[in-house]
Amino acid sequence: MTVTAEKRKADEQDVPVSMDAFDAMALKYAGVADTPDLIRFVLNVYFKEATMENIMVVRGVSSVDGATIGPVGVYIDGINYPLQFMHNLELLDVERVEFLRGPQGTLYGRNTESGVLNIVTREPGNAFSGTVEATYSIFDTSHGMIPEYEAGVSLDIPVLKDRFFLGIDGRGIISDGFMKNTRTGQDDATKIDRRNIKANALWLPNNNLSVSLVVDAFEYDDGQGLYRVFTSDDGLKNDNPTEMRGFHDSTLDQEGAGQALKIEYEADAFDLVSITGHRDYDQYSVLGSGVGVYDYGKNIWEFDDRFLSQEVRLTSKPDAGPFEWLVGVYGFKEDTDITLSIKPLGDT
Repeated sequence: MTVTAEKRKADEQDVPVSMDAFDAMALKYAGVADTPDLIRFVLNVYFKEATMENIMVVRGVSSVDGATIGPVGVYIDGINYPLQFMHNLELLDVERVEFLRGPQGTLYGRNTESGVLNIVTREPGNAFSGTVEATYSIFDTSHGMIPEYEAGVSLDIPVLKDRFFLGIDGRGIISDGFMKNTRTGQDDATKIDRRNIKANALWLPNNNLSVSLVVDAFEYDDGQGLYRVFTSDDGLKNDNPTEMRGFHDSTLDQEGAGQALKIEYEADAFDLVSITGHRDYDQYSVLGSGVGVYDYGKNIWEFDDRFLSQEVRLTSKPDAGPFEWLVGVYGFKEDTDITLSIKPLGDT
């Protein structure tokens, strides 16, 4: 398999990095739909889904709960996803995935002390094609049979033969979830309502130059169903796995959008790559506090992140001489606003 773990195309067997790589076929047959699914197949890596953040633990190296950034860098089409909150990703039309274990700061920069997750999406092809998928499943709970609906669509549209192509991918999932909050009467305490869309335009002016623009957006509206264990009336263990008695309805709302412009030029002696990226991410999370018979109120977290990056690099051609070289420059600007509102007992 050809990978780009070292910012240049190379055979996986020739890259001196501890790495697991998966192509699109392997991901499909394994039923991998998001990053938690993916991490189950990566050696020495554990994915910890907490209330808001998503922590990847590599060889025992982890960040603390509540941290905004972690020691694993996540890149999609060369664009960094800086916050841990962003790392629970739906994998839309992925060509391959590479997970690099160990420090990767030389080539990837900050926040890569324990590894890098590098995701490369598929470019649209020269033939019109499309796929449609739909899934229906049921949660068997103490309060009824709860359905879950999931659908996805993918299209390749050749606009100008051999020169200009479009790709469109979308996915949605909706369900009330398997948990009911019997204290508040909330039937959808662990609801799932997610929508993702991605569009890719590829222009090939000549045989040496390619220009691609990827635009994506997502919106998640999920329930968290916190404090499922010690939530009975007397504060003891709750033996019903599909019911809880939280004092507040805990939710996690996320939305974001991004744009990635990639320009590649292949000269006789070198390859030139420019990647320009922009991402917006917003999160609004309500965390109800209270265990058993004690109500501690609730916390409301708001995160707003704006990220702009630019990378330019020159790489030598394979087997062009006794040495291989790579020269590049990378810069970014990030603005992050974090707001915490503490609502004590009795304050709405």
